[in-house]
Amino acid sequence: MPAMLKKWLITLLLSLFLATSPVLAGGLTLDQAVKKVQRDTRGRVLSASTVHRGGRAVHRVRVLLPDGRVRTVEVKGK
Repeated sequence: MPAMLKKWLITLLLSLFLATSPVLAGGLTLDQAVKKVQRDTRGRVLSASTVHRGGRAVHRVRVLLPDGRVRTVEVKGK
């Protein structure tokens, strides 16, 4: 394998790893996720929990939107 291709491949793999790692990609705590969803939707948070998928934490926040609909928002966790 040519040296330039090998260097490019290593850089690509490292970038993908960093982008998919919740802690390194700036994942949020549950409290931060709740505040973000509340701020972004201008709704009232009904419940919040953390689930684990594929070794990663995902925060699920149920929110009552100003128009009366209930929505579940998923946020990348730490």
